[in-house]
Amino acid sequence: MPPSIASILGLHPLPSSSNVLFLGEGDFTFSASLLKSLTSGTIAGGTSAGGVSPLPPTLTFTVTSYDTLSTVLKKYPLSSSSLSTLSEYNIKPLHSIDALNLPPTPPYDKIIWMFPHTGHQRVHLNRHLLFNFFKNLTSLSPKGLVYISLSDCRPYSDWRLESSATFHGYETVKKVYWDSKSLEGYKHVTTLGGEAYRGVNGVREGKGVGCWVYGFRFVGGEKEEEKVETIGGGYEVRVGDSDDDDVVEGEESIKGFDEEVEEVEKEGKKIGEKEKKRSRSAKREERKKKKRSRNERRKIARKKAKT
Repeated sequence: MPPSIASILGLHPLPSSSNVLFLGEGDFTFSASLLKSLTSGTIAGGTSAGGVSPLPPTLTFTVTSYDTLSTVLKKYPLSSSSLSTLSEYNIKPLHSIDALNLPPTPPYDKIIWMFPHTGHQRVHLNRHLLFNFFKNLTSLSPKGLVYISLSDCRPYSDWRLESSATFHGYETVKKVYWDSKSLEGYKHVTTLGGEAYRGVNGVREGKGVGCWVYGFRFVGGEKEEEKVETIGGGYEVRVGDSDDDDVVEGEESIKGFDEEVEEVEKEGKKIGEKEKKRSRSAKREERKKKKRSRNERRKIARKKAKT
């Protein structure tokens, strides 16, 4: 039997104490559904006022969204129900929380980020999101774990998640395949709002059902020298000692990649404009041909009428 998401995240059986942070919740169906699965008659000690089994007092869940509360309610129809579920567990979500700018305290034992996405289906932008997340992360406890899930298909497999973690001193301690349909009540939605798999405004997120859930632990110190071909979309970055020079080198590679992308986009726009001009010119020629053809037919018709 495939493992449940609770067991993958180290939450089943429930730990005696843990400080857990959920990042980037969309409609909050993930955290709400996970809580329901964790407390479905498995915790002794009665029920809360809402009729649900309470969490142990030593187990803290901090649930966050990048969006404001008003944006969440506007984008995601199911969010109000999920927020009500969380309130039954006395959990008040925090909004406008940027995963790239987390406060260093309190230290979290588990940081869970399901399906991170910039909202733009551009590989380099999402690579940078993950790269900078590990770069800026200071709020993980010494023995804490970071859990991140990504869909099991391209372009997500091109985001170089593990390489970004390795570059900043994290090792992969877990990689487990999970079917997101197996968590009752959970519905994968896109960053822009709406169901995943369908796509909104041309952005397709979560294409497919399955995903990989990765677990990372910070090990720091010196790393074996290797080529990280994943940072900066093809630029080679040498990872040696964990010093500032390596970080700067990685940042310069990313900056160079951004500049290259900008040039490509500019060139693409120029080509697009040329194509539009050619298209408009072709349409004008087509209209002229039709007009000449009509005039020829009229001439023939007049000649026939005279005879």
